[in-house]
Amino acid sequence: MSFDFRFDHIAIQARDHANTVAWYREFFGCAENWHMTKEQLQNPARMPTCNQLCELQTGAMKFHIFDIAVDYILQPTNALGIVHFCLEVSSLEKLEASRERWIRLFRSGKYHFETAEEPTSLIASSDGMVGFYARDPNGIEFEILFQPLKP
Repeated sequence: MSFDFRFDHIAIQARDHANTVAWYREFFGCAENWHMTKEQLQNPARMPTCNQLCELQTGAMKFHIFDIAVDYILQPTNALGIVHFCLEVSSLEKLEASRERWIRLFRSGKYHFETAEEPTSLIASSDGMVGFYARDPNGIEFEILFQPLKP
């Protein structure tokens, strides 16, 4: 039996909720669909360190951004987990523009970043794909990719 799965959202833990939401809105061009406080969560025991949660969306891509308690310890660096998420753009120009936007926002000083690492240069593969890797304000890695020969 096969299932008809569709991707719904990526959940992002944030030490600074306002900083992260503002950055995702500006970098990805997201709009906020909804916002909940801890008291409004349907299952607060599932997220005991969460004080607020919101959904941001750009196109079909949704991000659930939630804060974590100040004393909450994130996974150690050697823990297994998702390495990165990847978003695709429709042209090389949009790929280059998104990398330039990341650099502009990083250098603007408007946002606090956990790491001072700038995005990679554009990386081309032998099959024509081109992309770069960068990190959000919390240090979560993502890739933006252009696939010119996509079937």
